[in-house]
Amino acid sequence: MNALHETDEIDRIAVALCIDRAFFRHALVTVASLLDAGPRQPLDVHIFYAEADPACMARIAALFADQDRHGCHFQKISLDRFEGFPVSDAISAGTYARLLLPYLMPRRAKVLYLDADLIVLDDVAPLWRTELGAAPVAAVRDPFCDNRPAIGFSPDEPYFNAGVLLMNLAVWRREGLAERVAAHIDAHGASLKYFDQDALNVVLRGRARFVDPRWNFQPRMADATPADIACARAEFRRTRARPAIIHYTTPHKPWKDPFAIHYGRHYLDCLMRLEPDLRARYFADVPQQPRLRASHLKARMRWRFPEAYRAARTLFRAVRGGARPQAS
Repeated sequence: MNALHETDEIDRIAVALCIDRAFFRHALVTVASLLDAGPRQPLDVHIFYAEADPACMARIAALFADQDRHGCHFQKISLDRFEGFPVSDAISAGTYARLLLPYLMPRRAKVLYLDADLIVLDDVAPLWRTELGAAPVAAVRDPFCDNRPAIGFSPDEPYFNAGVLLMNLAVWRREGLAERVAAHIDAHGASLKYFDQDALNVVLRGRARFVDPRWNFQPRMADATPADIACARAEFRRTRARPAIIHYTTPHKPWKDPFAIHYGRHYLDCLMRLEPDLRARYFADVPQQPRLRASHLKARMRWRFPEAYRAARTLFRAVRGGARPQAS
C-alpha cells in the first residue's frame, strides 16, 4: 500500500475521511461544509477510499478549484486486513480504515479524522490546536453507549464516539495501537456491539482526552440533559443552538428524511449551497419539504419541549421494563 509523502506542516490542518463507494456523495457534503465553515488555517483534506466513484471524486476536487490555501488528496486503499471483521447493514468494512491512518500518513504527527455522515458548521482550528500530550486521541463522550458491561466498563465510565477523532499519530505508531485495536477485534469481534468503536475504547481506556461536545454533537444529544453530556447548563444551551460539528448517528439520516431528526435543516442548508446540478445528480431523493408525518411532529415537539419528552421516554421505558434505545 502506498503512503502519502506530505510534510508535517504545523500550520496546515490535516483532515482524513475513510469511505467506501456508497458514502462518496455524503463525503461531498461533509467536505463542502468543512470549507464553508471558513477555516482560518489551510486544510489538507485526505480521502482514502476502497472503491472509486470517479464522477463524485471529480466533484469533490472541484470544490478546491478556486482555493489557493486548501488542498485535497485521494488515495485508494485495501481493506483486506479487515476481512472477516464484523459488519452490518449500517456499518461496512470501511469503518476499520481509520486504523490504517498512522501508516497512510507517516509524516504526520496528528490528523483530524471525520466520519462522512456529519457536517461542519464552525472552524475546526480550535479542535486541531487541542494539546494532546501523550493522549492517543481527543474525542467527545458518547452518552448513549448501552453496552459498557459487555466491554468491561463500569456503567458511568467515559466512552467516546469515534466519528470525530483528533488522532495523535506519533503515539499510534510508537505504541502500535492500530495493531492492538485490530487484535482486539480479531479476538472479541463477535461481542463488540459497536465494532471498532468498542475496540478503540477498550484499547485506549483511560487515555482519551475528552473535548467539548460541540465538536461531535449527535442530534439526539439535543434531547439529553447537560449532565448527560458532562457540560454546564449555559454551555449546553449554546451548543444545542449551534454545534460546531453535527454527527448524524443512528439509522435516521438526514438524506432519508431531514425533517424527522434534529438539525436536518442544517443538512439541507449545506445541500442548497452546492451547485444545482450536483443536487440533481446526487441528492434528488432527499425530501425538500416537510410533510404531514408523525415523525416530523415528534421531532418538533422534542426540540421545543425536551423535558416533557424525557419524562415521557422515562415512563415508556418503565412500562417496557427499563429497556434502553440502541446507540450507534
